[in-house]
Amino acid sequence: MPKPFPKEFRRDVIAVVREGDRSVAEVARSFGISKSCLQRWLKIADQEDGVTPDAPQEPATAGQAELEAENRELRKRAKQIAAGRPTAPTSGSSTGCSHTRTRPGGWTGCSRSTRPSCAPTSTPRARRRTTQGARSNDTIPEPDDHGVGRSRGGLTTKIHALVDGEVHPVALLLSPGQAGDNPRLVPLLEHLATAGHRPAHLLADKAYSHPSTRRRLRQRRIRHTIPERRDQVEHRKAKGSSGGRPPKSDAEPYRQRNTVERSFGRFKQWRGIATRYDKYARTYFGGVLLAAVVIHARLG
Repeated sequence: MPKPFPKEFRRDVIAVVREGDRSVAEVARSFGISKSCLQRWLKIADQEDGVTPDAPQEPATAGQAELEAENRELRKRAKQIAAGRPTAPTSGSSTGCSHTRTRPGGWTGCSRSTRPSCAPTSTPRARRRTTQGARSNDTIPEPDDHGVGRSRGGLTTKIHALVDGEVHPVALLLSPGQAGDNPRLVPLLEHLATAGHRPAHLLADKAYSHPSTRRRLRQRRIRHTIPERRDQVEHRKAKGSSGGRPPKSDAEPYRQRNTVERSFGRFKQWRGIATRYDKYARTYFGGVLLAAVVIHARLG
């Protein structure tokens, strides 16, 4: 069984009705009570006050006058709450009034609702603290895509490497997974040249068989063995004598190209290298370089 309404709340609702500005149904709807319940309150209040059309009114004392002034103030605030207007602030920097009504789903009689309450709604703004200390001295570049690209296998990263005949990685680069292999060959050679080294003979697969790549290798005076792709062979033969001579490709030294595959097999022994878990490319590349150092130390 629901609890009865507080006397103060009932008195405020009755005061709003006696103002005469709105009907009993409108006041009952605004305060979340039934019309019959409000009419019963009015009847009980009239009986308690002893107010009848013919009853004479007694003169009010000083205490009653003060109480009546407080009641008028309460009625004014209750009227503003029922109309949905905020009340004037009483204390503090910024205040507001909230009125929440609750009514059970299956209850058709009188139901209890929470009384209007006023509480501060603003909180002091926290002071922003500036960071202290020296600026970051991190100068390692980070690509915008973090070296991650979308290929057939999903989000992948590709490692480009130059490996010597003893399965030692001597130059490493990163790129997104969908990037081609051929454009990374010249940057690898330039990276190796900065250390003062130049390959005596370069072995590469058909992915590096491009006329521009062969031209750059001839300019650098680097001997190379790179087989032609099938479409390049057909295109050259279709031109006839104007297609030029086929590039020299010796099958015997090309057999040693498996050293790069064996080197990548050693890299895949580290789970963090075979399956990237790092967000930043420089963090992942640091692990690749560490693995390369360990491979050098193990092989001697």
